[in-house]
Amino acid sequence: MPGSGKSLTTLYLATYMFENKVIKKVIYVDMDNGLGTLKNCGLEQILNKYEGQLKYISSAKKAKKYIDPKTLIFSLSATANENYKDTLIIFDSIRNFLSGSMSYDDAVMPTLDALQNMRDYYAGVWFLNHQNKQDFTGENNKAYKGATAFFDSCDKAYFMKKEKEKKIC
Repeated sequence: MPGSGKSLTTLYLATYMFENKVIKKVIYVDMDNGLGTLKNCGLEQILNKYEGQLKYISSAKKAKKYIDPKTLIFSLSATANENYKDTLIIFDSIRNFLSGSMSYDDAVMPTLDALQNMRDYYAGVWFLNHQNKQDFTGENNKAYKGATAFFDSCDKAYFMKKEKEKKIC
C-alpha cells in the first residue's frame, strides 16, 4: 500500500538488527522513493548514526546513471559469496528491478531465482512490494501485487496496513 511506511519501517527493522548484533551491514537499494520522501522521515539521522554499516543507494541520487536496476540483482547474485554472510540486502520496490510484467510467473522467476541464490550467501535478502489499490478492510487486505511466484518464492511475507493516527491529548 503506497504511503503506509514500508520503506521507513524496513529501515528501522534494519537498525534494530544492528543494535541486537544480528547483522553487521545493510545495503538498501531504493529505486522507489524520492530522497525528499525519506529525508522528511529522518533518513539523514539514520545514515549518520550507522555510517559505514548502512549503504543507501537511491534513484534520487541519480544512481540509475551508474546502476541498471533491471540487471542489478543478476549481477549481485553472480558475485554473491561468503563475504556477505553478515549483510542484509534490501530492494525497494521489487517492481523497479524487473524487466517484464509483474503479473506473470515466467517474467519474474529469473529475478526471484537470483534472489534465492543470494539468500544462500547474505544474512538476508528482502524485497518490498506494493499491493493493488483496493479496500484493505476485508478479505482483500492480504492481496499483493504481481504473480503468485512472489509469494511462493519467499520464506516470509508480511503485509502492512496504515493505521490512523490517534491523538494523545
